[in-house]
Amino acid sequence: MKILSTECSEEQQKQDMPELLRLNAEACETEMMWEFFGGTITLPNGNKYQVVNV
Repeated sequence: MKILSTECSEEQQKQDMPELLRLNAEACETEMMWEFFGGTITLPNGNKYQVVNV
């Protein structure tokens, strides 16, 4: 997974990474096109990430 866009600092990205990876894996299983095109993930803390699988 690669982060394409976010307004979060590098430190915040490191803190969010475990939850981000979990939600990305979940989306890959439930959203048919997610693994090809990615999408936007909003974490429970309100941080938003645009991601794509590589």
